[in-house]
Amino acid sequence: MIIKLKDFIKSKAKKIALKILENEIAQIKSIETKIQALDQFVYYQNTHFIDGELKVGENSYVEPTAKIEIKCENKLELEGNNYIGRHTEFQPLDYIKLGYGTSIQDRNIVLGDVEIGRFCLTAPNVYMSSYTHYYNKIPYHYIKNQDYFMINNSLDNFEISKKIIIEDDVWIGINSVIMSGVKICKGAVIGSNSVVTKDVLPYEVVTGSPAKKIKNRIEFSPKSSLKYSEELDLPYFYSGFMLDHKNLELSKLQNGFFACNKFTIYLDKNEVVKNIVLMIKNYVDYEITIKHHDEIKKINSNEFVKLRFKTLKLNTSYSFEILNHEEKYVPLVIIESAFLE
Repeated sequence: MIIKLKDFIKSKAKKIALKILENEIAQIKSIETKIQALDQFVYYQNTHFIDGELKVGENSYVEPTAKIEIKCENKLELEGNNYIGRHTEFQPLDYIKLGYGTSIQDRNIVLGDVEIGRFCLTAPNVYMSSYTHYYNKIPYHYIKNQDYFMINNSLDNFEISKKIIIEDDVWIGINSVIMSGVKICKGAVIGSNSVVTKDVLPYEVVTGSPAKKIKNRIEFSPKSSLKYSEELDLPYFYSGFMLDHKNLELSKLQNGFFACNKFTIYLDKNEVVKNIVLMIKNYVDYEITIKHHDEIKKINSNEFVKLRFKTLKLNTSYSFEILNHEEKYVPLVIIESAFLE
C-alpha cells in the first residue's frame, strides 16, 4: 500500500512539474512574440528622454548606449532599415530625419535640424550640428552676450539654427565635422578628419579643414534623355527611386525603376525644349495623381504611357510628387525613361 502511494505521489508531482514547465514555455513564447512585434527596434528608457515625437520605420535598430533626447514639439524620424551605433547622440531642435537604409556609426553626434537622405553611411566620431553662435554682430561684447541679444531682440533675420541637408548615397569619413547650413549633395564623399563649411556638389570627393574638392566620383553631367537600362544613367535618376541592389533587380523585371511618392530627375536643358516626358506605368492597382510645379496629371495604366509636363526655362532638375501618399520607401509607379522634347 505504501509503495502504491509513493508511485501515486511521484506521478502527480511529474504532472504538476510538466504543467508548470508548459506555462513557462508559453510565457517565453509570448515574450518572444512581443519582441518581434517591435520591428527589431530596441528602446531603452534609461538612455532616452522623449517628450516630442519619435517615428521609427521597420527593421531599425538603436544600440542600447545611444542617447536620444527629443523635447516637446520636436521630432526624430527613422524612415526604416536604419542603424544607430553605440554612444551616439541625437537631439533635434525641430526635426531630424534619417532616410531609409542609412546607418550612423558609433559616437556620432547629430544636433538641431538635420535631414539625412537614403542609403548614407557615416564612420565613427562624426559631428553635425545646425546650431550657430554670433561673434561679430556686436563684436565688442562677449559671444554669449551676442547670442542673448540676438535671441531676445530678434535682430537681423536671426537664426540660431541653419538646417543641414545631406542627400542620398553620401559617405562621411571618421572624425569629420559638418557645420550649420551646409548641403551635401547626392553621391558625395567626405574624407576623414574633414570640416565641411560649405556646400558639396553631387559626386564630389572633398577632404581637409576646411574641406576642399580633390576629385569627382563621376563627372555629373545631365543628359537630355535617360533610360533605366543604361547603367551610366543611374545617377540622374536623382532621388526617390528604389536603386538599392534588391529593388534594382526586382524593378528591372518590370522594365523600369520603382519610384516613391516624391522623385527627382536631372536632365540637360536648352531653350528649345518645352516639355519633359515620362514613360511611366502604375505599380499599384489604382489611379495615381502626379504633380510637377502647378501641373497635375492622372495615370491608371499597367502599360507604359507618355506623361508630358511643361518645363521651366533652363531648368535641370525636375521634381514630381504623387499626391495623397505619405513619404515612404515604397514603390508606387515604374519609370522606364525620361526625356526632353
